[in-house]
Amino acid sequence: DNSDFIVKVATSLKPLISVKGDVLIQEGDFIKEILFVKKGVMGLAISINLKRPEHSIQKYYDLIEIDKEVSLLKTSMSKRANNKILTNTNTNTATYLSMKEDEESLYNESDDDGAEIEDINIIEIRHNEHFGDALMFLNEKCPLKVKIKTKTAELLILKKMEAIEIYSIYPHIWTKINKKS
Repeated sequence: DNSDFIVKVATSLKPLISVKGDVLIQEGDFIKEILFVKKGVMGLAISINLKRPEHSIQKYYDLIEIDKEVSLLKTSMSKRANNKILTNTNTNTATYLSMKEDEESLYNESDDDGAEIEDINIIEIRHNEHFGDALMFLNEKCPLKVKIKTKTAELLILKKMEAIEIYSIYPHIWTKINKKS
């Protein structure tokens, strides 16, 4: 309903044309923009090592568990800071850093020589759909690979800094959009 908001978003979007097979986001990348599909299809996939599929599946399970543990630890540390209880802070910080290092190794793991990697498609993002907003604002690494599936794809990109600026000007509109998303 707000024409100023529409103009601000429209002038912030940047076009991008990609071809089949282009990888827009790798597993473990931080999301730096929201990708809107104007035409074409993007596929979201996980990579599986066919020689050690149980290891690849375990990687995603471990990542989910680490994220849960880190979230719980952050909450616990925050409560302690708010209550001005400083006992065991060094232990908690060391545990948190250790978990973050484990998370890094999950993403940056090098596969064995001769590994047969196959992408398993999870979902497709099509015309008038988008990807990346939640991970971008949460500053989370992407657990999926985002790849172009059609011969060509026309995308519109909204960079993180521009999205933050729009949010700061129109928080009530952005909140409505986020709830629908």
